[in-house]
Amino acid sequence: AFLKGVHSVTWVVGLTVLFLYVYAVVGCELYYHSASEGVAADFEEATGVTLREYWGTVGRALLTLMQVMTFDSWADFVRPLVHATPVRSSLYFFSFIVLCSFMCEFMMSAVFTDTLIEIRQEEVVQRRNAHRKWLAHVKRCAAQLFTIADEDGSETLDREEILRTLLIIQRRQAQVDRGVPIPNDSLTRVMIEMARHNINVEDA
Repeated sequence: AFLKGVHSVTWVVGLTVLFLYVYAVVGCELYYHSASEGVAADFEEATGVTLREYWGTVGRALLTLMQVMTFDSWADFVRPLVHATPVRSSLYFFSFIVLCSFMCEFMMSAVFTDTLIEIRQEEVVQRRNAHRKWLAHVKRCAAQLFTIADEDGSETLDREEILRTLLIIQRRQAQVDRGVPIPNDSLTRVMIEMARHNINVEDA
């Protein structure tokens, strides 16, 4: 299921990376290059580190957003920013969490779930087709056994014909088990086909 869903998951991962990069660039601009001295001072006072540690470069912004995406102590540095710039920071982090943390994770789960359902349906179809093929072999073997057992050509089988055919099959099977050669006739060929397709006499 994993290998089958990799192709679809690749698109989800690519979309997530694109969102991360865009938000990292925006976050780097908002909270480092365009941040006021008051916002930077309040942030450093609340967290003990500067904005540069979290948003100084795109790479650092990516790491910061990954921390937000995984909800790893993200409130420690998000709360000071929301307190300093309520509207801007609320929109930024809320939209990021919805798009990246929730939507992308749900999309990935949906892809794997859909893949598992598809594989399950394929397995059901394969089993159904295999059973139909087996039934076709059973019908063919049953028709051949009927022709062999109907010695008088009456197109009906009486008790003696059925018992005689079953007795011959049992004897030949016993000979095969002991390694004794058996005649290469139509009955033997039917027995070989039945053994090849795992068909019992009761099935036929």
